[in-house]
Amino acid sequence: IQLREQLILHARKLHEQRAKTARLIAQQISAELIPLGMNSARFEIRIDFRYSAQGLEIGEEQAVAFGPDGADEIDFLIATIPDRPLKPLKEVASGGEISRIMLAIKCIFGKADAVPLMVFDEIDVGVGGRTADTVAERLARLSEEKQVLCITHFPQVAKQADHHIQIAKIERDGRTITQVTPLASEERDHELARMAGFATV
Repeated sequence: IQLREQLILHARKLHEQRAKTARLIAQQISAELIPLGMNSARFEIRIDFRYSAQGLEIGEEQAVAFGPDGADEIDFLIATIPDRPLKPLKEVASGGEISRIMLAIKCIFGKADAVPLMVFDEIDVGVGGRTADTVAERLARLSEEKQVLCITHFPQVAKQADHHIQIAKIERDGRTITQVTPLASEERDHELARMAGFATV
């Protein structure tokens, strides 16, 4: 009984601390989304107890399931359109939005995240101008701590990279294949000019 009470006590403390921290992190991520072109987005981290019929009765409306990481379920919720209800991130955001949200999250967590490599697929979809510049600046800052691989069509994003690879679909012997070409310095400059509309293929 004593161990059970200690388990419940620690689970409640962890739940309360997670809820408090989640509110602070959500505020920071929401602020980071604004310069990334998601001015109307509302972001929330929801912390709920993990309910299960096989769990323990701890005074909640249902029995709570415990595990090695506590007794909580954590969900990222977002609404990208004003007046829309918050829904799980995976159900609402497009591919480009998810990439920008992930970029905002990673910029907030910084060195605390142990993941060494991050891949962003067309993170700049649906943005332009100053927002694309901001995305490029955030990616460059993130690359100081992580290995960043970014697929982009924006020259202002591509020019921030240390290394460049051109990916193109070509016809060969009646088949469409993907050609991957590392770019040297002059080839890089030509490709950036082409992306900006100042050079032909």
